[in-house]
Parts: sequence; structure tokens; C-alpha cells
Amino acid sequence: MNITTHARRIAAISALFFISTLFVSAHEITLSGKVLGAGERPLRAGNVSIFRFGALEADTTVSIGNSGGYSLTFKASSGAVKVRFTGVHHEPLDVLVMSSKPMREQLDAQLTPQRFPSSPDSVVLLDQSNNYNISSGKKLEYKNGVYSAPMPDVQDEQYAYQIVPRYALQLRSEMIPFAGTVADTFEFDGVASYRAIFGTDKKSITFDAADIPRSNTSASFRFANPVLQQQATAYSMIAGFRRAFQDSTQRDAARQQQRGSAFNDMNLAEF
Repeated sequence: MNITTHARRIAAISALFFISTLFVSAHEITLSGKVLGAGERPLRAGNVSIFRFGALEADTTVSIGNSGGYSLTFKASSGAVKVRFTGVHHEPLDVLVMSSKPMREQLDAQLTPQRFPSSPDSVVLLDQSNNYNISSGKKLEYKNGVYSAPMPDVQDEQYAYQIVPRYALQLRSEMIPFAGTVADTFEFDGVASYRAIFGTDKKSITFDAADIPRSNTSASFRFANPVLQQQATAYSMIAGFRRAFQDSTQRDAARQQQRGSAFNDMNLAEF
């Protein structure tokens, strides 16, 4: 059986099961386990969140403990929910959980670090003054391997901020902000990323990409129940195919737009 046929069969089986579990009565699910980051080390801060499919905001969120442990109980109104694992300086990981009846299950996860580009065109600062909007972020200066900016004039005793590298042909999926590398604590934004927080007595903001964890290990998850593991793995494959197609389409569109801009600039120069 070739890869395409195998993927289609997985998609068909998963779709049938998903549809069959949509219309079920509300039931209680308890998940617990351990979430680790690069090098199987505990995260500086992390969360486990429950999303209904299609929802932009989580129904339930809990913090991950200092040693990586978590436990949460929630009401599922359908037969499938999305569990999102997040951690400071790590990529979010979405895992499908299917169940049409109450259950208690162990679910462990290991996250992979965010990858900071080696030579971004620019690095911008997001904070409350620009409503954490990437398009209006303030550009940081780069010197001796560190990005920096003067401390903004704020009235609060604490300052929260994020960092976003920008470069050509960047995809929307690659614009998840980085928490700052200098912080007293971190704040989850409720979706997929974190804000670094420190006292406003500091004179400048600095970001050193060398402080981001590094690892070649891919993100992974493991259920105690092998059936749940198979279902979630099939969903991950389908989501991966869909994401790869969307990324390819977006990058092709960006290339065409870039070529069009270059052509227009050339015509203007000739004129």
C-alpha cells in the first residue's frame, strides 16, 4: 500500500468515527500526565488547554507544574475535543481526544522548541501600547548578538512584552511570538504564546536568541490507551498534510506577489 492510499484510508476512517461521535450527551473527561520541553526538561512555564473544534478561545486552561505534571477535568459536549499543550519558547502541540462517554486518561507530551531564524530581516517588539499587533511592532536594534530597545515609558510596576522575527516569504503559522528571554515571570496569552514580564525599573529590553532552548527532537504525545493513541495519530497526520498544503499555497502566493512588486519597481525605474 503506498503512502497516498494509506493516508486516504486513515482520513476516511477518522472522518467516519469523528462524525459518529459528534452528537453525544455532555460527559466528563479527566486528563492527567506530564509535559516536558527540550531535552526532556521541565518548561519555564506551560499550559494545557481544551478547545472545541473551530473555537478560537479555550474552554478550560490549567498551568503545568514545576516538574511538568498536570491534571484537568472538563465537560465535553461532543465526542471530540482538541487538547493544546503550550510552553515558553516551545511550539504548541494539538492532540485530538475522542470519547463519547466519561473517562479518565493519561496523556503525556513532549514539546519542541521554537526556531528563531538565523538572519531575520527585522525583529519587532510587541506590548500593550500596540495591542500586541505584529504589523505595528517597534523594531529592535541588533548589536553583538543581542536585540535591544529602550524601556518604554509605562505607568505600571510591571511590563509585559513579546518578540517577533520578520523575514521575506514568512507564513502566518511562523508568526507565533516569542516570549522575551529576560523575565521575572511569564503570562499565557490564552491561545498559543507567552508574554515575558519584568519590573519597570529596568532601563532597556534585551532579547538573546542564544537563550532559546535547542533540540532536534520532534514534538510527541502518548496516551495510555492505544486506541486513543491511534485516533490522535491519524488526526495529526491529516492536520499535517493540510498544514503543509496551506503553507505551500501561501508561500507560492507570496512569491508571486514578490515577483510582481519587483516587476513594477523595474518598470518604474525604466520610466
